Amino acid sequence: MDKKEIFNRIEYVVACVGAFAQRFNLSNMQAYAYLRRFTGIDFLLDCYAAEHTLS
Repeated sequence: MDKKEIFNRIEYVVACVGAFAQRFNLSNMQAYAYLRRFTGIDFLLDCYAAEHTLS
């Protein structure tokens, strides 16, 4: 994995965490903690190839 792909994945996860936080009226830290605890972050990383192409 090159630096560009790593950057894209990080940017994608940050955007998803931010959207989740906004949707459920949480801080970004709370949203990240929730997604980490319930494997949402792992899902985003594992399924990046398919997920980042969806709206």
